[in-house]
Amino acid sequence: MHIFDHITLKPDISFFDEEERSGYLVTVQRKKIWAVEIDLLAEFDRVCKKYDIHYCVFAGTLLGAVRHQGFIPWDDDLDVCLPRDEFERFLKVSKNEFKPPYFLQSALSDKKYFCAYARLRNSETTGLLSWTPSPEYNSGIFMDIYCMDGYLGRCFKSKMQFFQKKAIRMCLNAYYADLSQCSFKKKILYLLLKNTICSWASYEKLYKAFVNTVSRYNQQTKRYADSSASTMREMDLYSISTDDFTNTATAKFEYCSVPIPKNYKQILRNMFGNYMEFPPLDKVDEWHGNMITFDPDIPYKKYIENKIAKK
Repeated sequence: MHIFDHITLKPDISFFDEEERSGYLVTVQRKKIWAVEIDLLAEFDRVCKKYDIHYCVFAGTLLGAVRHQGFIPWDDDLDVCLPRDEFERFLKVSKNEFKPPYFLQSALSDKKYFCAYARLRNSETTGLLSWTPSPEYNSGIFMDIYCMDGYLGRCFKSKMQFFQKKAIRMCLNAYYADLSQCSFKKKILYLLLKNTICSWASYEKLYKAFVNTVSRYNQQTKRYADSSASTMREMDLYSISTDDFTNTATAKFEYCSVPIPKNYKQILRNMFGNYMEFPPLDKVDEWHGNMITFDPDIPYKKYIENKIAKK
């Protein structure tokens, strides 16, 4: 099986058997995607253990670990989270840890498209987001590494912080944006930013301003939220205590194990409500199915090259 050529943690061959889980058909292709992502998690975990960096699985991956002892059957990504200080330490030590095909994608390692969190990718595969079709942007299958920052709740300070964060993020997105891939309105906005703020401040300076903004209240609260959240409602839902990164338990996840907060019940209730209840099958597989093209058997550069050749 070709996938074994570019992953380190190799499951038993029976893992790739097609099967029905919770009424949903999990195909061989989806199993291959999962195997790549679990391998990425194993590499991430190796580095975290080596440097005593604390993290836990997050969002849908936390739900999958608790409810399914693995992936949610209709899910196709893997999420972990770290508090800001651990996240920055991870970025620093990782510079000498990941060798091809692994690539740690961050705001500073891959500037083509700014992202407030990091992704660990396998460059010998394809995980192409519909809005990032450039071969200059690493589009291997990935796991998301979310950075959590202090969140005061829905108060005036947080609202001002959120507004400032969005403004700086827009500038960072504009800095190296491929205008040919933008809508007309976004193209006009990005051109305006490129010729004003982006011409006055370097990308690195803007990124530092972004980090300073989102981490402003890190010493004032134990409640941390996803600093990449696009709405304050998301920050309310996807929040966690700093204590949850050290007060963890181990949960089965497919053919490996993952750290989960011991307080997972409260966290999952906040995120999903009645988290043990399954959604209707006709409501699943809508988001990532439409937004990401996966091919675990071909490098993303080759996939994009083939796609261009067919036009």
